Amino acid sequence: MNIREIKKAIINNGLQVIGDQNYIESLVRYINYRLETKENLNFSNSQLETYRERLFKIINPVLAEHEYQIIFCVEDKEIEVLQKGDVFSIVDNDLICRDAFEDNYFTCDVCEEIEHQDHRNHCDSRDHEYCETCYDERVRYCDDCDTSYDENDGCECDSEERNNLLHYRTKNKLYSHGSENAILFYGNEIEMQVYRDQSRYDIVEKFNDCFNYDGFENIVCKHDGSLDSEKGFEMSSTNCSFEYHKETFWNDFFELNPAQYCKAYNGFQCGIHWHFNRNVFTENQLRRLNCFYNHPKNKNLIVDIAGREGYGYCQFVPSITFDDPIKTRGDDFKYRVINFNNEHTIEVRIFRSNLKKISFFRYLEFVHSVNEWIRSSDEDNAENITWEYYFDWLLKNISRKFENLFFFLDDRKHFDHLENIEEWNYVYTNFKTLITDFRNNNQEEIELESEEI
Repeated sequence: MNIREIKKAIINNGLQVIGDQNYIESLVRYINYRLETKENLNFSNSQLETYRERLFKIINPVLAEHEYQIIFCVEDKEIEVLQKGDVFSIVDNDLICRDAFEDNYFTCDVCEEIEHQDHRNHCDSRDHEYCETCYDERVRYCDDCDTSYDENDGCECDSEERNNLLHYRTKNKLYSHGSENAILFYGNEIEMQVYRDQSRYDIVEKFNDCFNYDGFENIVCKHDGSLDSEKGFEMSSTNCSFEYHKETFWNDFFELNPAQYCKAYNGFQCGIHWHFNRNVFTENQLRRLNCFYNHPKNKNLIVDIAGREGYGYCQFVPSITFDDPIKTRGDDFKYRVINFNNEHTIEVRIFRSNLKKISFFRYLEFVHSVNEWIRSSDEDNAENITWEYYFDWLLKNISRKFENLFFFLDDRKHFDHLENIEEWNYVYTNFKTLITDFRNNNQEEIELESEEI
C-alpha cells in the first residue's frame, strides 16, 4: 500500500479507520519506512524533511476532515497522528504534541507564543511568564531596590517611601546666600547619572545630607525626562552670590568626590545650566548679553569652555541682533544657548555636565566674568561684543576669583602670544604668576581632572 492508497482508504472508511489504533501505528510505521528508504539512498537531512512534509501534505487534508493531523513532534523527535486539539505550534512553525507541551513548554503571557521552558522568565512585579524576547523588551531591573519589574508596573522605588526624587517642576527655595556682599546671585541645575553599580536612591540621600541641614533646603534632586530613566536625575541649587558658591556652598560636596558615584561629563544628555537674576542688568546690557552668546565669532571659544557643541536643548542662533527680544516665551526660545523666557532670571544652558571641581568652577567663572564685563558699560548697540573685547577686559581684571577659568585658558594657550608683546609684559607676568600659584595649590584637583571617572 502506498500513501495515495492510504489516503483513499481513509476517504472510504473515515473515522472507523482513523479510530483504529493499530491502523494509526501502521500509518506511522509506513511513513517511517518510506523515510528510511530515502535515507538509505543517502538523502540529506534537509531532503528527508522536505520529503516527509510532502507525505504529510498528501495525507493531512483527509485527516483534517476528521479533526486529526499527522505531525513530526520536534520535542519527541518522532512522527505522531493526533487529534487537532493535541497539536501545538511553537516558534518557526514547528509542531509538538500535548505531552511535550505540558512537560517542557509554556505560553508567554505577553505575546502568547509557545516557548521551551528553558527560555521561561519571570519578574518581581507580576506573576507573568515571559519569553526571552518579551522579557528583554518589557522587563527592567532597578539596582536601587534590587527588583525586576514590568515596564507598565514600575519598581519598588516608585512607592512613596522609596522614591526620594521630586517632581521635575519642583522649584528651589531661594535663600540668596551671600546677600550681605552681593546683588548678583547664581543657581544651577546639574544633570547626572549614577553608575550602574550604585544606588540612585542612596546617592540622592547622600547629596541631600551634604547640602540640606540647619533648616535649609539648599538643593532639590528631581526627575528629568531627558535623562536616563533608571539612573539619571537633576540636582538643582538655591541661589548664592558668586563668592559664596566659590568659597562655601560646594565645599562639602567636592570633598565627597562626587565623580566616583555619578557620571556627568559622560552621562546621557547631561548638562549644567547656570541661572542668575536679570534685575541687575539694564535692557541694553541684556541685549548685548544675548548678542555675545550667539555671535558667530564667539562660538568656538564658548564651545571650548563649555565642553560641548550647541544641540537641540542649547542652540546657537547666529542671526541674533541687538533688536531681538529679551522677553521671550516658548521652547523655540528656551532651548537656546542663553534663555530669556523666565521673568526674573536668565539661564545659560550650553555647558556639558561636570562633577570635577576645576571644570565646574570654570563654567561659573566664565558666566560671571561675562556678566561683569557686560555690566561694566551700558552701550546701546552690539558693537565690541566679540571674544577679543572680552579677553581684553578679562586680562585687565586678572584675579584669583577667575583662576579656574584662567587655568583652562592657559592650558589651551589662548594667551601665549602675549609673552612677546612688550606692552603686555606686565599683564602676562601677572597672569603666569597666578597660573603657577594655582598649579602649586591645586595639585590634587588637577590630577582628578585627568581621571576618566
